[in-house]
Amino acid sequence: MRPSWVWQRKRYGTAELVVAFANDGVAGIPGVLRVYVESLDGKFKIGGGLDAGHPHGGKLRQASFVLPKGVDGQQLKIRAEIETKAGIRRPVRWACAQPVNANGSLMIQLIHSDDKRWRKGI
Repeated sequence: MRPSWVWQRKRYGTAELVVAFANDGVAGIPGVLRVYVESLDGKFKIGGGLDAGHPHGGKLRQASFVLPKGVDGQQLKIRAEIETKAGIRRPVRWACAQPVNANGSLMIQLIHSDDKRWRKGI
């Protein structure tokens, strides 16, 4: 399980983070994948859950996070937990090439809304 693609777009007057999660295994997730995007200073934490079992084995599933205003250019962390039918939550350690933090979270660097890398103002 890993965040396969991560991109940022402008939406609703603020930034939106879109993440495609890849399941390189042969079976679906054993429960609900709960994903959170958090600021390093702890000022905000947003998240939600994907449908139970998603992404299926060998498939992708996308999730989007509308970020609060004023986070342009900040570094954020993305982390996940698997929630089983019994309500038990276990942290996910991403299986990606990028280095992860000790708690299994992955760091993401946002770009500023006035950065030259934005294409056609999107």
